[in-house]
Amino acid sequence: MSEENASKFFENYFDSDLQEYIYDILYYHQKNSQKYNDLIHEQDIYKSSSEAVRQVLERFIPQKLSEEECKNVIKFIENNNLMMIEECKASYRQGVIDGMNRKKMLSDE
Repeated sequence: MSEENASKFFENYFDSDLQEYIYDILYYHQKNSQKYNDLIHEQDIYKSSSEAVRQVLERFIPQKLSEEECKNVIKFIENNNLMMIEECKASYRQGVIDGMNRKKMLSDE
């Protein structure tokens, strides 16, 4: 196996493991964080406020929006940013915990 192929193999292997690891963290976070669930619920409210808003947010189809609909799109985007911050915090927190546990396991051996 050439060095380039080996590099691609390991990148793909670790990328899929990392994706699964992050998915598990976010799944757990969604089940256990009321704040995160509230943000998800708010997303649904903003998205379902009108068909035009849903078309813009889900399908990126340009629409003529009222002032209220524009406010809902802005709230959706702001809310989405808050969700990403919560996801980053959960991932970082779990990564630190797992890193500390691994370090403890290695030092015990």
